Amino acid sequence: MVRDKIIERVFEELSSILGRRVSRDPVDLGLHAIDASSYYFIPKDLSERYVLAVPKDAEEVSEVIKIAGKHGVSVIPQGSSTDLSMGSGSISVTTANQIYMLERGIILHTGMMSSIEEISETDRVAVVEPGVRIDSLNEALAETDLFFPVDPASARAASVGGAIATGAGGLRGAKYGTMRDWVLGLEFVDGLGRIHRTGCRTVKCRQGYDITRLMVGSEGTLGVITKAVLKLWPRPAAISRLMAVFNDFTSLYRFFLGVRRGRVPLIAEYMENRVADKVIRTLGLGIPVGHTLILDLEAGSEEEAEKLLKTLEKDAKDAGAFYTATATDRDRSFEEIYRFR
Repeated sequence: MVRDKIIERVFEELSSILGRRVSRDPVDLGLHAIDASSYYFIPKDLSERYVLAVPKDAEEVSEVIKIAGKHGVSVIPQGSSTDLSMGSGSISVTTANQIYMLERGIILHTGMMSSIEEISETDRVAVVEPGVRIDSLNEALAETDLFFPVDPASARAASVGGAIATGAGGLRGAKYGTMRDWVLGLEFVDGLGRIHRTGCRTVKCRQGYDITRLMVGSEGTLGVITKAVLKLWPRPAAISRLMAVFNDFTSLYRFFLGVRRGRVPLIAEYMENRVADKVIRTLGLGIPVGHTLILDLEAGSEEEAEKLLKTLEKDAKDAGAFYTATATDRDRSFEEIYRFR
């Protein structure tokens, strides 16, 4: 097969800047051509049409984008590829199950940009590169009294840059909102290779147009994120977790509304009875089937968390729950309850 001459030139120019951090190897490209969705079609001519580039800073990202613009080649920014909407891959599938590929492109992977540059307990901010994983950030914050609240279901693998680009939410969204609420400032490279810095380190930040919030959820269409200033929050002293199973949704919802009148749940997850049945069968869990609600609520102390659980459990049973399970974040069963989710 004749190699694409444009991609040949792109590969040569990228190699002169990035060295061995550029690849046309079919295995490398195959690993980066898709995200975590269920579509795994890898065209045979992938290495004839695409180049994988792994820059290590904003300046290198700028050079990659300038080379792409020079040759009219598309750029596909990519984080950890945990998204399920085919946004970070070079291949997508239409609703009619038709395979769509760009004619040629550069897959720009930000995995090497993974430094936590600063954690300020005074300002309650963290300055990180896009390749930092969300769980890694919270691990680094474990020695402080702060944490980063946004927790996508894929937080163990999800990168900060990808979470910003997709406007990720997460399990704690009921109380803490989404990524858009926690990004104070950004550094990004636009489609012409220009490096921009937006926002600041404070919640109140008057700088004209709010480009920072515009970038959140832009899916790489406005630029490639190369650094972020994230807002941090005091870690809860204790957490109460309740699972309650009901025969009908109406009873469950009434119980939830009663809880919400007094407190804003940290996590509020509902699973319909038919879905719950499949989960229980698949995982072999000893939980009865029904409309299932899992709640996390913050408490000021371990003692308060225990008292809260007793109240929640009683209220759930009074509302019609026929099965409950409870734990605080210091109990061994805390994570086991959430295994259901």
